[in-house]
Amino acid sequence: MPDPTPDRIDWQKIIDGQFADERAFAGKMSDSAKFVWVGTLGLFYSAMLADKGPLADFFHAYRGWLWIAAELGALAFLFDTVKNWAGRQLSYSNQQWLRDNWSRSQSANFVADYNAAQSAAKFLCFDCRSVNRLTFTLSIVASLAAAVVLGAAIAFYYFGPPLPAAAPAATPAPAASVAPK
Repeated sequence: MPDPTPDRIDWQKIIDGQFADERAFAGKMSDSAKFVWVGTLGLFYSAMLADKGPLADFFHAYRGWLWIAAELGALAFLFDTVKNWAGRQLSYSNQQWLRDNWSRSQSANFVADYNAAQSAAKFLCFDCRSVNRLTFTLSIVASLAAAVVLGAAIAFYYFGPPLPAAAPAATPAPAASVAPK
């Protein structure tokens, strides 16, 4: 099948499909990362507030590990938030460019100009696409690290050597009654 002539090319379809796979993958990974950071933060605070039982024992034995997992989860949240802001700015910038340049949509270099406009979009003085991809990657790495730390703590709790039993609180000896002589 011969290439379509420039006047028959549907540039909108090309532009819409250009990053569809990347957006779909990023969306699924971002959702997975959200489950991990919400879970690590939720487990940390639930365990921290537990008074007694296995969850309280787990928290007291692996408090540092849970704190690290919660911090990594909080970092993943921050990276995910910055990613969303950069993505919003990139989308807004692209929509503006398309509105301003749609009359040239059948020109031969329309897609190249569109891609150049995407590369020029800024978020806090940085390239939106780079910020979006970097913070996406950092969010996934922080979420995976939180999951690994949390998984290791759980594995050590269940499969590691038994924890020493906590000494019961000392009860004060009853006061000796002094009988008057």
